[in-house]
Amino acid sequence: MLSINLRLLLFFISMQKNNIISLVIIAIFGFFAIGCRNNTNKPNLKNIQIQKVTIQRYEQDLFRIPIDSLQESLRRLANKYPLFIGKEYENPASLLQMRQYLNDPQIIEAYVQACKTFPWVTQIEDGLTEAFRYILYYFPSWHPPKQVYSYISGYDLAEGIFINDTVLIIPIDNYLGSDFSGYRAIGIPKYITERMTPEYLIPDVVKTIAQQFLPPFPTDGNLIEQMIAFGKLFYFA
Repeated sequence: MLSINLRLLLFFISMQKNNIISLVIIAIFGFFAIGCRNNTNKPNLKNIQIQKVTIQRYEQDLFRIPIDSLQESLRRLANKYPLFIGKEYENPASLLQMRQYLNDPQIIEAYVQACKTFPWVTQIEDGLTEAFRYILYYFPSWHPPKQVYSYISGYDLAEGIFINDTVLIIPIDNYLGSDFSGYRAIGIPKYITERMTPEYLIPDVVKTIAQQFLPPFPTDGNLIEQMIAFGKLFYFA
């Protein structure tokens, strides 16, 4: 996890104008990184037992339905994914939007790549399960989401991961690899696509959860406060 955090830190530093301050930040981070590496007092999770995370892949079930019988197919699928579909299949305008979504070349490209990048998600499920146990160790009152879904968002970076006590929703098309052609086609900057890889998925989920416990990120330009806020997020992830 250290390599991921280091890259995030370097990205943060790249946004700073003062090179001397940047060098100081690197030195501080290096000190704490060495300290963390030597820390053998890992929490005992023996008594932290939770149900194994299972990701329901909405995108796969959705793209497998026959479009020529879209309304009836969505009606059946709504029983499994009421959160995504609800009663929208009864609305002609919503049906049209869904048809356009399923026929959108950009969405199709993202779905095809998602199937290649994530043919199975067992490793992610195991990683999330372990991450949730760690969070419960430090925050016993936290409630892990009961349902976890993945879907194709159309590269919705603004919305990103959503989580509450009931559900975790992962835009899996935001983690298809830094060299994915679909990202370049819509002009996502390289410094952003470098973080749109499978290895960032779990840390991003953890950071989203961390925001429930941490104060709002400072936006007043105070470098020290921003460093502290970043450090807290790094500790979580």
